[in-house]
Amino acid sequence: MLRGLKFPSRKLLVSCAALALASGVSTACFKSLDESLLDDAQGGAGGSGGQSSGGSAGSGGTGGSSGSSGTAGSGAQDAGSDADDASDADAAIPITVIPWDSTKYPSTSLAGGATNALLSVDANSAYWVPEDAINDNVRKTALDGTGTTSGSDKFDRPASLSSPAISLFFYVGAGVQATDEGRLVRFEKNPAGANPAIELPYASSSIGHIVAMTITSENPPRLIVVAKTGSKNQPHILGTSLAGGGSALDLIYTDPDGNQTGGPIASDKHCIYWITNGRAYAVPLGGGSRVDALATQVTDATGLASDGNKIFVARANGEVWVRPVLNATCDGSGPAETRMLSGFTAPSELVSYADRIGFIAGGSDLGEGGIFSHVVGSTSVQQIVPASESPVKLRQIGSNFIYRTLGGVIAKVPDGTQ
Repeated sequence: MLRGLKFPSRKLLVSCAALALASGVSTACFKSLDESLLDDAQGGAGGSGGQSSGGSAGSGGTGGSSGSSGTAGSGAQDAGSDADDASDADAAIPITVIPWDSTKYPSTSLAGGATNALLSVDANSAYWVPEDAINDNVRKTALDGTGTTSGSDKFDRPASLSSPAISLFFYVGAGVQATDEGRLVRFEKNPAGANPAIELPYASSSIGHIVAMTITSENPPRLIVVAKTGSKNQPHILGTSLAGGGSALDLIYTDPDGNQTGGPIASDKHCIYWITNGRAYAVPLGGGSRVDALATQVTDATGLASDGNKIFVARANGEVWVRPVLNATCDGSGPAETRMLSGFTAPSELVSYADRIGFIAGGSDLGEGGIFSHVVGSTSVQQIVPASESPVKLRQIGSNFIYRTLGGVIAKVPDGTQ
């Protein structure tokens, strides 16, 4: 359900089932933010307003399940009165979920990758490497389907991969043999000969495994990385300019607590946003103190993205929340988040593109999961890839989604903007 709709009184609402029969499409009943608050008051399980009932800190949490939906009143039942405004908030609000159309959204297999492959894309290629592999290298698969090549020296225990479209290099958050040490290395995308690893060092101490990366909109842009840390006072957020391919890493934020998982990361012109231990945080681009990225912190965040004006946070409880980006001081103040969607099973792999968000979910009120696209502010969710494909990794470039399946296949599909 989308926040921001003006909800009519009960006598103007119809049931989801009636709408589904009338329209001939699948209609899911998603809850409004007001409804979830009412559920909490009535003892419904699950989080509202950014609260969770049972996320697991170490893995990002499982989160609570939403309370059950109220029943939409009929005109006959409510004919004489509009006085029950509070109960009207509990009416089921229909949101159209459009099932996959194989003609509009045909998938094209690009490569047989690996079942645990990391994935990154640029305008021409998909890059992939088995996660946590020992003595392996990155492969490059052309998006036009012309083949796959090996693209680098070998390295150990990769945990993240980034191939910025604006750069001549791709970057790997690699490990150091079987230790908890981590390092950032770069390789040429189109080497003339051998392609040795060039390390971008951090001089002060070890940095743990780099588990996610993002690119800022600065000029020149910076590559920002978030690291998984085991001990207190280890650096957690670091960055390097992409000019010339990058140099030594600079400290942005040092984690004071230790035992941080790290997770998805994004940025806007003022802040860096990231998820760790199921919580969403922000810190100024220039460094400083960490603040909660949401007005009400959660413990089951599974995905994060930004379009430069808004940040989007997916939760294990099946919801996606949206908040305006933080102000220039990145102090956590400003308008609070609102719930944008619900009714999905553990949405993750959140991406922002054009006027949309895309994500993977294990299930939905449609009855199955897959890859979904949602035009922000609209009242529909489009299923782009069906659950039978078992997608587990998702990236977006141009007008396509690039995804990896549970079986290791790397494929592309139109992203819905065509």
